[in-house]
Amino acid sequence: MRKTGERVLHEGRWFVFREKTFVNDAGQPVTWECVTRKNSRHVASLVTRLLPSGRYVILEQWRQGLEGWVLGFPAGVVPADATDDAAVSDAVLRELEEEAGYFGRIVGVSPPCPVNAGFSSDLFHVYEVEVDETDPRNARPEQRLEPAEEIRVHLVHPVDMAAFFAAKAAEGVLMGAGLWTLFGLRR
Repeated sequence: MRKTGERVLHEGRWFVFREKTFVNDAGQPVTWECVTRKNSRHVASLVTRLLPSGRYVILEQWRQGLEGWVLGFPAGVVPADATDDAAVSDAVLRELEEEAGYFGRIVGVSPPCPVNAGFSSDLFHVYEVEVDETDPRNARPEQRLEPAEEIRVHLVHPVDMAAFFAAKAAEGVLMGAGLWTLFGLRR
């Protein structure tokens, strides 16, 4: 595939809807529509484990696009101006503090992972984060949510995941793909 052009169809506050044109290997023209983010480096998904209990931070978040609740990990956009490792780490850990109220440390990170490559240019990095439950800052976590965010924090041990997922599914709560990949397939 060789790109031959691109145009903006619509630009909103957070996203840009684009039409891209290509020529495939057979010489045929191809047109594709996709969504890109404005002012972001990548999206961070935080698989967060509390120590010593071994529980995971699972968020139940209202998602406007789906008009419903979705289970997932803490996540957020890493701004484009986070250009070095320290700035990226700060942005990632700030998401955990804002969404769940916990202070943690990054212990691992994935390579860039496209999640919905047929629709979006988003590249996710999955961050493995540990939270020290004995740290006084984590004794009474307090969320700092934006007006568009409604988030319920659940702390779930792996042995309780199946029952937790079943109870939430019975309530009509959807499960994010990352959460299902890590814990749902193990059932």
